[in-house]
Amino acid sequence: MHIINVHTRDRIDFIDITSKISELVKDVKEGIAFVFVKHTTCAIFVNENEPGLLDDLKNVLAELVPENKDYKHNVVDANATAHLRSILLKPFCIIPIKSGKLCLGTWQKVFLAELDGPRNRKVIVFIVGK
Repeated sequence: MHIINVHTRDRIDFIDITSKISELVKDVKEGIAFVFVKHTTCAIFVNENEPGLLDDLKNVLAELVPENKDYKHNVVDANATAHLRSILLKPFCIIPIKSGKLCLGTWQKVFLAELDGPRNRKVIVFIVGK
């Protein structure tokens, strides 16, 4: 098991962690990388690293879970939107590995989605293979 430390910069931030994961799998002939974030206000996703698309994702999350609602969880720590948005995504992804490389499509990248930043986050990468 490996841990990738990620420092996020903004309340909502999408950090491309593909190169860090790629470095971890370079000696694996064949297998999978299970990528998991152990925080309830984060997520992991795979998609294109294109600024317009990432802005669109921020806008969609804001439309689906707006900031200005009277969420009951906010009495605990005022971050209900981050928790609710993370539920719409997921805390993990599984990526095949072949010949020391992640089997991603041409434009696919692996992202940590920060939804309650800025913070220091830990991403677990568990590699199964030979």
